[in-house]
Amino acid sequence: MVTKYKQFFPNFERNNMCGENKFAAAMAARAPRHPAHVDSPIGSPLNYPWPKIPGAMSVNGAPLMLKAINENKKWFVSRKLDGCNVCISSAGWVGSRHQIIDHLEENAEFGKKKILQVTVEKLRPLFGKIFDLEEKYLSDLNMDLTSFSNQQIILYGELILPGTSNSKFDVYKNKENGFQVGNLYVFGMGFVFQDRKTIRYENLLKKYFQNVQVHQSVDGFSPYFIVPLNQKQKHWFIDLDIPTVEFFSAEKFVDIFTRKNKGNLKGPLESRLLEGYVLHDNTNEMIKWKYPFERTLYHDALIDAFINEWNENDNQIKVVNSLEHLYKYCDCYLTQYDKIDLKEYMEQFMTHHQVTFDNSLGDLWNRQLHNSSEKTFFFNCMLEHAQTKILHQLLPMSKCSYDPKIKLEIIDYISKYLTRYIFDYFQEAAKDV
Repeated sequence: MVTKYKQFFPNFERNNMCGENKFAAAMAARAPRHPAHVDSPIGSPLNYPWPKIPGAMSVNGAPLMLKAINENKKWFVSRKLDGCNVCISSAGWVGSRHQIIDHLEENAEFGKKKILQVTVEKLRPLFGKIFDLEEKYLSDLNMDLTSFSNQQIILYGELILPGTSNSKFDVYKNKENGFQVGNLYVFGMGFVFQDRKTIRYENLLKKYFQNVQVHQSVDGFSPYFIVPLNQKQKHWFIDLDIPTVEFFSAEKFVDIFTRKNKGNLKGPLESRLLEGYVLHDNTNEMIKWKYPFERTLYHDALIDAFINEWNENDNQIKVVNSLEHLYKYCDCYLTQYDKIDLKEYMEQFMTHHQVTFDNSLGDLWNRQLHNSSEKTFFFNCMLEHAQTKILHQLLPMSKCSYDPKIKLEIIDYISKYLTRYIFDYFQEAAKDV
């Protein structure tokens, strides 16, 4: 690939870094360029966004759901990660859902820009890997990526945050599941070609992808193609060390929603172990399936409408029953709590155990272990004891468990309370020395 780079970057050899960063290094050597001289400068609108996907439990998604139930063809399934929708282009830019965030050629300090407090530095190697992807697996497309704005390949994915898109807590245990903060986990690709021969390029892309969608750019000047990925392209990304979302086996549409699939996709939604799934077929359709956080009048009416209208065959009835069960299952989860009650329960707990805790803290201080592993062990024991007691007190008899986000909020409050108590105790002890 050196020749491909050298024809556009005369200083390629001089700027070459490690293999995966060579393209990024070559482009970065041109920075900083004036915004007027780069495609999609920082702060400009994202011209090629990933389309919005209708939900399985929504008015907009209902016609597609009914059509898919009746046809009952195989659909591909991928895990929906709860992070930030981000894309990266062979033209050198990084975009959020609506805006260009950073650009290799425009910004001499590429990578320091942040999306929801997370820098984009870890995305840098992906620029070179897009070229590798095109040359090794998509060469029949005959794309000249050095033409930049005329032709582009875009990777769309989920940027992992320290928490989720609406919580500071790692609700879905991304860290435990191997999803690293700051990494982009790709779920789709985009293609921008030099001319508007959409039929020709659509047919070319269908050689590689099962779902090829044509969209109009935001500025209205050019069409572009987006393709959701599935297990059939997974080996490309493994080979090039590009992280992706998790892909599941293709299943018939009705089976996906009714537990008759190999992966039992509904179970993790009931347990709120993940946010949801994205489904796509070979007729250029996509739909997302998420668990409902809590019941609402809107969703009550929607479920009633499904029950009344989707009853013409067994498949419709089975899917409606499954959606209704998952929806009403959210009654089991506590999604709201009284912060005044939490404060009172915490104070009652500390009053009841204060003598024991103070004696233990005094012993740690006297043995000069106030910054030791013994203190950490003591804190963890206190935290475990407190959260077990208080979580039990806060949970109404009508609920069987906590929504993960709510549970983490409560544990965070208890942890901060105990941390402050221990800090204040040692501060007072130090005054007496």
